[in-house]
Amino acid sequence: MKNRSPIKGLLVYSYYASGPVVGANFLVCLIVAISFLFAGVNWGFQILVFMAGINLPMSAMIGMASKEGKWERYQLTMPIKRGQLIAMQYLTMLIVTALAVVLLATFVGASSILHDDMFYGSLIDTFLGTAHTFSLPLLMAGLVFPLASSKIGKDRETMVMLVCMTAAMAIHVAVPMIGYRIGLSVDIIPTAFLAITAAYFIVSYFISKSLYNKLDF
Repeated sequence: MKNRSPIKGLLVYSYYASGPVVGANFLVCLIVAISFLFAGVNWGFQILVFMAGINLPMSAMIGMASKEGKWERYQLTMPIKRGQLIAMQYLTMLIVTALAVVLLATFVGASSILHDDMFYGSLIDTFLGTAHTFSLPLLMAGLVFPLASSKIGKDRETMVMLVCMTAAMAIHVAVPMIGYRIGLSVDIIPTAFLAITAAYFIVSYFISKSLYNKLDF
């Protein structure tokens, strides 16, 4: 009989750790989405993008940080590798970000059916315009997780999170400003930044894994 991957169990643990706060935020986003859907206001999409694309992933990070320290050493006494604990954090962020994408895609699809003139451009242009938003949670996670997995950030998760979120938001604002100044297309900036942050998100997993393996507990 094959051994089952402990990643599934860790994801269940992550669900119980961050599920309540993510669920509460998702419910708020859903209520806002339904309200804007029937009101037919095109600017409501941008508010929903911010709420779903930023609040949901951030709430997942906060939920994991609040529970992880209490169970971390106990988890490591079980047949679980340190790299699997790190993988669980990254997978949780991807799942929650995907949940936000699904919510927004459903909203755009329903809006296009109910309100023909709600979006001035094509659906592709609409999603290209929001690509920059979804780079923010990937960038925040890519900054927070390596530091939280190192000797510098261990047991200082809240401070690390605040510093990294501030830095990520500053980068998030500075990149399009610099891009516009050097004459880049408004479509290239968000998609390129999303691609770069996605690549960094992957690289940061290996950095976090390496740093976490060096901790002496």
